[in-house]
Amino acid sequence: SAVKVKKINPETYFTVLPITYEAARQSFVGLEDRIPGLLAEAFRTAMCKLVFDGIFDSDNVAAANKIELASNSAVSFADLEALALKVLDTDIAEPVIVMNPTIYGVLASTDAQGYNFLKEELVRNKSLEGVKVILSGKAPALAGLSAGDIAVWAGDLKNFAMGVADQVTVEPLKKVGDSNIYYQAIAAFNGTVVQPKNVFALVGKA
Repeated sequence: SAVKVKKINPETYFTVLPITYEAARQSFVGLEDRIPGLLAEAFRTAMCKLVFDGIFDSDNVAAANKIELASNSAVSFADLEALALKVLDTDIAEPVIVMNPTIYGVLASTDAQGYNFLKEELVRNKSLEGVKVILSGKAPALAGLSAGDIAVWAGDLKNFAMGVADQVTVEPLKKVGDSNIYYQAIAAFNGTVVQPKNVFALVGKA
């Protein structure tokens, strides 16, 4: 099939790190060398949020790849097996399943009658039908799940692309009457799911 281009329009982010006069001039040797790393951590956090907001956005999953939960109050092993098998029935190179640890915690303590093999694999290996399971508190918890909302996501994380415009700029700023030095960093980036037909999800039941 024809190759298509998907554009990413970067958005501007900025972060400010205040440094006191005492810290800058008296306390820490090599502090200025550490500032870019400290500012970069704020951007890494923002990028991480972009990834999770993107993959757990139901608009970024093809309709045919959404599996409704049997109940919106719990994720069952039957639900997860259906998701894992659907992912395995594709050409995805490195599939993973992403879920909130609270969902995993309930599953790990649930009587998995008929699915004991799946429960043992999940607890021992953090995988389901051989598909690696990633637990993250940044994934949504099940509480308050509405119809169509994603509870558990599956796919290749490389299917999420991040676009970064130019380099991060860092500049020191001073205010009149203020002894602090404010290091301001500006970056422009954004991210998106490249191909929604290659991701899958367990979603809230209508």
